[in-house]
Amino acid sequence: MTVNGSKQGVLRIIEKLGEASEAAISSQMGVSLSYTEDLCTSLAKSGYLARTAGGYELTPEGKRVLRPYRTGGVTGVGRRSAAVYPILPPPG
Repeated sequence: MTVNGSKQGVLRIIEKLGEASEAAISSQMGVSLSYTEDLCTSLAKSGYLARTAGGYELTPEGKRVLRPYRTGGVTGVGRRSAAVYPILPPPG
């Protein structure tokens, strides 16, 4: 599974907070709680997130998938918070 867009945003928020509830992620991203639940469920099924008593945390695989994007990026501003999006090479 390719992790990009909103799913990468979820991973970055959890990386920043260490552990996060779906409500906290939803608030940070400025999206609905039901959309956040779908994102987290998908990421957990793919092995990138683990369920905790307080919400979710990154698995080793979740940390690994973020590693290539830590060296730089372009800052984009969402509705409620700023996020860093990686500079990716053109497709093909």
